[in-house]
Amino acid sequence: MKQEFGDLVHPKTGRTLVLSIKQIGSYFSRKAGEIKKAGNASAKGKGGGEMAGESSESSDSADDSDDSDGAPPPNPYDGLKIDELRKIARDKGLPEPFPRQKAELILLIQRGDG
Repeated sequence: MKQEFGDLVHPKTGRTLVLSIKQIGSYFSRKAGEIKKAGNASAKGKGGGEMAGESSESSDSADDSDDSDGAPPPNPYDGLKIDELRKIARDKGLPEPFPRQKAELILLIQRGDG
């Protein structure tokens, strides 16, 4: 490496000043993790790192009487097991075979509700 980049070493320690690709990747991986944690914390309302252009005042805007945070209302089918969901689908007369994925089965039942 010294041949490619010449004398790019620290004058006192003698360590190279050129980073390897592995070191650079590790740095960016750590930074991405920190950003993700900060984003998750602020999304959950725990405060934390604010993204550029956002301020804490913007989240307290408009009317405080509405407690919804933009999230959809809780789904009554989320707490049920797949067997229970299949029974509900049969009772509603929905066509079989039913989807194997719980989320897809819930969507099928909700479409049958409407």
